[in-house]
Amino acid sequence: MSTDREYRLVGRLPILLCCLILLSATLSAQQATAPHVTALYQDEGATASPPEIPEILRSRVTASLRESGFVVDEGESGAKGLLLLVGYETFGNEVRLRLRLYDTQEAVVLGGSVARGRAGLSLYNTVDAAIDRLRPGLERYLDDPYTYRSPINEVESITFRSRDEGAEVFFADARVGRIYDGSLRLPYTPFAVGSRVRVDVAKEGHHGITYEVTLNESDNLIQLRRLPRRHRYGAQVLWTTGQAQGLGVGFRYYAVPDYTFVQLERSFYLQGDVNTGGDVYHNDLSLTLSQYVFFPHDSRLRMTLGGGVGVVFTDFADDRLPEYADFYVTVLSLGLELNLNSWALFFRPQFRYAPGVGDDNLLGRRWVGTETFGPPLGVGVLRKW
Repeated sequence: MSTDREYRLVGRLPILLCCLILLSATLSAQQATAPHVTALYQDEGATASPPEIPEILRSRVTASLRESGFVVDEGESGAKGLLLLVGYETFGNEVRLRLRLYDTQEAVVLGGSVARGRAGLSLYNTVDAAIDRLRPGLERYLDDPYTYRSPINEVESITFRSRDEGAEVFFADARVGRIYDGSLRLPYTPFAVGSRVRVDVAKEGHHGITYEVTLNESDNLIQLRRLPRRHRYGAQVLWTTGQAQGLGVGFRYYAVPDYTFVQLERSFYLQGDVNTGGDVYHNDLSLTLSQYVFFPHDSRLRMTLGGGVGVVFTDFADDRLPEYADFYVTVLSLGLELNLNSWALFFRPQFRYAPGVGDDNLLGRRWVGTETFGPPLGVGVLRKW
């Protein structure tokens, strides 16, 4: 019995070998005829991404492309044929992807997509979503590998123009490059004509601007506004009621550029002494902390609220009289500014109270001001840098 079984098994071996050879030949033929795509991976971030990020990308991109009927290779940027460039960068726990599909033989772009997600296993879903947006280009390539047909009602090109050289541009939450020689042309990214997309522009030393742009044409040229500078310092000259024969100067330091500032101010003015007929000299020194409220940094009209402390030194021409010092508290400093970028015109009433501290004071306990105008009203010019 065992001998008969062995004979039958030996007799079937040639048939099994033939089946294996035919199966291998069929798989080889399918692989030979299947289109090849070379995948290149590029870390585009300022700092290196964790090593598991490119590993997940390679694994999932390869699996998705094979499901679409492609043979996936990894090579250099000079590879011939179909090329998929996978750019990625990490910001903390967030990963941003930018996929671009090229036919290097025909020198055409077949598609592109951007996506963002969190690091870890959820990154697989992010890659799948990005590949899904590439599928129209992949399917067009499978139908006719060497004839590129422009998709109907899709944006073909997006170019930004700006006078802020070196400004960074973020398109749909993905960094797409810097302004160079006055412009930036985006890599192909598939969007339907009429799409509204968020654009952020940033540059060191400047306030960023966020746009909501509408891609109205197949070829879009977008002019960006000048980025407003971030100001750290300011110097001012002012005149104040009650100090007619005098002038004030001040210096500002913006702890939060264009929003929160500390100001040191000095005003010197003369006053006639009706009793002696001589001159009276006043030195007004003050320190205030102020905050811009209600209006943003680029608003034409701005408002400040603040408070602080100060002292007025008074010296009479008559040497027999002592030097007086009147300390005061600025309960409220209210400023209105006409904002002209690096310049400003301002109007500022201040509500000051003198508590009558010390023996040599003139004001005693009272609110500081004049009978005609009330609290001190200042007008002046401010230069920021």
